[in-house]
Amino acid sequence: MMDVPIPTLPGTVDPVSIDELQTDCTAILLPHFDTEEETITYLKKIFSPIFQYELYGWHTDEKAWPRKRTFRLFQEWFKLEFHTEVSDFGKGPYYH
Repeated sequence: MMDVPIPTLPGTVDPVSIDELQTDCTAILLPHFDTEEETITYLKKIFSPIFQYELYGWHTDEKAWPRKRTFRLFQEWFKLEFHTEVSDFGKGPYYH
């Protein structure tokens, strides 16, 4: 199997553009760090299950996933944004 970009994974029924993938992105809460460098260092340690989670959401056949899922590839496939504040205006209890 060749490592291929997500939009060309085998078995894709409905092709999805990069623009569409970037409209409803996953938000992941991380511990607070003082610098972006510290955040990246932490993310390098935990990116693998995040990468797998996102891939599974796109395509459940793990054989079609890229074999080498490096942090570099993670950064190429996902736009990383770091925000220091999260607000919850929902009514009702918080569920984890």
